[in-house]
Amino acid sequence: GKTYNKRPFEIVWANEINEAACRTYKKNIGDHIVHGDIWSAMDTMPASADVVIGGFPCQDISVNGKGAGIDGKRSGLYRAMVEVISRVRPKIFVAENVKGLLMKHHASALKQVISDFESLGYKVSYKLYHVADYGVPQSRERVIIVGTLPGSKDFIPPEPTCTKENHVTVSKAI
Repeated sequence: GKTYNKRPFEIVWANEINEAACRTYKKNIGDHIVHGDIWSAMDTMPASADVVIGGFPCQDISVNGKGAGIDGKRSGLYRAMVEVISRVRPKIFVAENVKGLLMKHHASALKQVISDFESLGYKVSYKLYHVADYGVPQSRERVIIVGTLPGSKDFIPPEPTCTKENHVTVSKAI
């Protein structure tokens, strides 16, 4: 029952290795997605952008995963995001991952991820969000890592837009 203003961003480039996900993206968002391995696709990125958004794979960090952490085959791809940010130098970046990244046995992994982003000159913060508190029809917790360049406005975490009593259900969203 709510409408929202379109955000003032133009998506100029996206990447996904899963071909079916690329087809879905093209159908719903746009043709600017590049199918393939991120390391091979990086040379097709624009030279600059104001914002970089990404979610590095979480299977190695997830509670249900194998516990390999950021040294795992998939989760180690956060390094690709570090490389993208290094090349593009956005004013702000947003990285997303699972709650498991905050678990005690992943403390050194989280420290390494933050350190790698900070080494690029960004002020980095992270926080656990329950997405249903922001109108997303899912009961899911996600760690959001935000980095801002010096001279950019500091990131201020948003206040929840919903309470548990008025979370949006999937049925209502559909």
